[in-house]
Amino acid sequence: MIYSIFRKCSHYSEKSTFFSLNKEILRSNESNYQQTDCLKRFYTAVLFLITSILTLLCTGCSTTNTPTPVSQSAFYLNTVVTITLYDGSDPALITECFDLCHHYEQEFSRTLKTSTLYRLNHETVAVRQLSKDLQSLIATG
Repeated sequence: MIYSIFRKCSHYSEKSTFFSLNKEILRSNESNYQQTDCLKRFYTAVLFLITSILTLLCTGCSTTNTPTPVSQSAFYLNTVVTITLYDGSDPALITECFDLCHHYEQEFSRTLKTSTLYRLNHETVAVRQLSKDLQSLIATG
């Protein structure tokens, strides 16, 4: 009987020791989890900060001088035509573009009395006097 009581007591003491060890392990696991969670948050914050700084450095203000756009408007082809050069390299390009608009207007305008198409429609010019561009346009339909 004493042996059985001793056995039961030793069993309980072992059991209580086992449970106390489990509680200690759980407490240390919770502590480790809290530490790793804290470290994850810290590393995430540091990574976010580094990414933000790199983004700002890469997309900051440009040190090169961007040219001012050059723009002109004129009335051609029965409408207002605006040509803008954003690189500002050669404003003479705008003049060439307007010269081309003037050329097309002199060829293809149906309302301008001096144009070739207007004169053809009103039978004041012979078909053989038409330019290749106007003949191609008429053939296309």
